[in-house]
Amino acid sequence: TATTCMIALDVIDPAASLTITTADIPSAMVSEAYDASFMASGGTEPYTWRIDGVVPGLSFEPSTQHLTGTPTVAGSYPLVVEVRDGRGLL
Repeated sequence: TATTCMIALDVIDPAASLTITTADIPSAMVSEAYDASFMASGGTEPYTWRIDGVVPGLSFEPSTQHLTGTPTVAGSYPLVVEVRDGRGLL
């Protein structure tokens, strides 16, 4: 018997690579307004942003790349920030 599968291969042009240039974001304080933004360079615009992870009281607006709101619960919250370029490449 034979088995087949569909895979995708991304071929990256190093001269056009996409990089998130925001190295870090500031700490937040419970009950205080918060606003942090993310930036990227390279690739082909427009960019599509996504954040995986939840911080109670904050929300992410992909069109402006801003994480905003008023945190409600103290803690350490891991966030994964992803940006794709206009060709869909990471």
